[in-house]
This record gives sequence, C-alpha cells and structure tokens, in this order.
Amino acid sequence: MKRTNHRTLLPLAVLALVLLFGVIGCSRSGKVTGKVTYDGKTVPVGTITFHPEGGGKQQAATVEIVDGQYKAEKLQPGTYTITVSTIAQRKTYENLKKSGEGQR
Repeated sequence: MKRTNHRTLLPLAVLALVLLFGVIGCSRSGKVTGKVTYDGKTVPVGTITFHPEGGGKQQAATVEIVDGQYKAEKLQPGTYTITVSTIAQRKTYENLKKSGEGQR
C-alpha cells in the first residue's frame, strides 16, 4: 500500500472544503420586496408571480400585493419573468368570458 504524503493531503482537504462551501452557497435563497404602481398610482391588491426562466427544478412563486407592497421570500438566484394580476384584470376577464369574447 502506498503512503499518502501529508503535503498532498492538506491542499486536497482545503480544496474539498472550498468546493463544499461553494455548493452550500448555491443553495441560498433571496428576498425581493417592492411597490407595485400603474400610471403613477399604487396598485392596492392583487398578486405578483415570479416565473423562473430557463426551466430546471425551480417553480413559480406567487405572493400577494397588499396596499401596493409585496415581499417574496426564499427565491432562488436567477432570472425571472414577473406577472401581475389585479382585481380589475380579473373582472375584465370574467366579463369577456361571460360575453363569449374570451372563448375562441
């Protein structure tokens, strides 16, 4: 059996720790907060959805808008497409659906 030199073991241990901390750092999540406005006016209620780009295992995250404010926690680092849904938008959709214009 070949003996391992201690000079080789220390750099390998340091490299293993650096890689371990790098992987742990990748699993961190972030928080996004903000204010939603439209035409300079605060959007009082609704939802905001973060859709991750590029697929993968990430799922979309939806949070409530309250008095124009939102807070999305535990978002993975990456690029997102954001959509906003409001009560006015829902009412318009429901009216279109009732009149038959929303069906094709």
